[in-house]
Amino acid sequence: MRAILSFAAGLCVLGGAVAAPGQAPANLNIRDIAVIPLHAGVNTIERFAPDGRSATIVQAWRDNGNAHGHAVYLVVMAHRGCGYGDTACVVAIDDGHGPLQDTAEASPFDGERVLETVRFARATVNGAPATVMIRADLGEAKSGVLADHAPAAVSVYVLQSPGVDVGTTPDVFKLAFKVKAVGAFCNADMALHQTLGLPLPADYAGGKGPGGCID
Repeated sequence: MRAILSFAAGLCVLGGAVAAPGQAPANLNIRDIAVIPLHAGVNTIERFAPDGRSATIVQAWRDNGNAHGHAVYLVVMAHRGCGYGDTACVVAIDDGHGPLQDTAEASPFDGERVLETVRFARATVNGAPATVMIRADLGEAKSGVLADHAPAAVSVYVLQSPGVDVGTTPDVFKLAFKVKAVGAFCNADMALHQTLGLPLPADYAGGKGPGGCID
C-alpha cells in the first residue's frame, strides 16, 4: 500500500479517519510511502539508501522474563572511514534532543494493545527519494491503564549521511517531523494506519474501530 500525504514541519494535527492529500501545509512533503517488509532476525535490504547502499536490519526480541518484552531494531550500513573495515557501521537515531540512540524499540505489549510500533520505508520527501523510519507511540491514557484510549504521536525520521564527525554517526535517521494523531488509540499500529494509511500488520490483533480499541 502506498500513501500520498502532505505535512508541515513540526507539529501538525490531521483530521479524518485516514490522512489524504492537502490536509496540512505542503512545506514538508512526503508521498509514495512503500513499507520495507522485515522478519525476525537478520534482514539484508538491497539499495536501502537513496545512494544505492544496502543495509542490514536486525530485528530482535528483548525478553523480560515474566513481564512484557519488546522488539529492538539495529540498522547497520557500510560507510567509508567509520571503522570495522567500513562494513558494519551503526545508523543512529537523532530525535533532536538528548544523545543519539543506537536502536529503535517497539512494544507490542499484549498484541491486542500495542504501545509502540516501527516501520522502515522508502518514500519521496520534498520531491527527492528518501529512506525513512516511521514510528507511532501511545501517550498516557486518562484512565491510567496502558493503551486505553490514549493520545498517539507519529514521527518520521529521514535517513541522512552527514559523514564522520564528532558526536554523530556517518549515517543517521534524523527526525523530520512529528504529528499528533486525531482521536484516542489502544493500538499504535492503528494510529499509523489511520494517520498515514500504512497497512496493518498481518498479525494485527487489535480492534477494527478507528482507535484499534476492543470495547
